[in-house]
Amino acid sequence: MSETASGTAGPAQVLAFDGQVGEEKLAELLALGAEHSSLDFKRELNLNEPIKKLDFIKDCAAMMNQPQGGYLVIGANDDGTPAKGAFAPSKEMFDSASLTEIVGGYVDAPIDIRAQVHTLRLAGSLPKWQSSTSPLRLMGYPQ
Repeated sequence: MSETASGTAGPAQVLAFDGQVGEEKLAELLALGAEHSSLDFKRELNLNEPIKKLDFIKDCAAMMNQPQGGYLVIGANDDGTPAKGAFAPSKEMFDSASLTEIVGGYVDAPIDIRAQVHTLRLAGSLPKWQSSTSPLRLMGYPQ
């Protein structure tokens, strides 16, 4: 399934939901430069604070309710640019099994969370991010 990007300048871009969480998919999602019903950019993720943890669970439930699932990208602003100065969680925080367990404690439905941490050298294909290396967390929620 695909979705047309809204809020982007120029021709509409299509977002393909394939369940991939690799660097190529992350670059594709960031290049869209806008959120969609099945793509949400989050500045940070802090599961140590109860309210932020519940917000994360609600975001996961929203993605799980999409026909093909969706993606949360952690470490990016709403326009897909790097979220500078955001709380940087540890790599362990993005363990798929741990995240599934957290969400499973609140959601009574089958859960398939795929999480991966990437550090991208931002140049060339992402002109908005030409300067440095920024850590970004990609979490895909395919169904």
